[in-house]
Amino acid sequence: MIDAADGPLRPVPVAFEKPKRRNVFALGGAQLITWSITLLWTLIVPRHLGAAGWGLLVTGSS
Repeated sequence: MIDAADGPLRPVPVAFEKPKRRNVFALGGAQLITWSITLLWTLIVPRHLGAAGWGLLVTGSS
């Protein structure tokens, strides 16, 4: 029950209006950046390092 003594309703600030939508776009953008960097790493680094360099990198990271 809304009482008239409570006064007029205040508008909701814009920053708090659609936090779910903002969060989904932020996470989606971050995921897109991650996939892009992974694709570049997968395509460019092995060609640049060659078979021997790639083998050293994989052995060193294991």
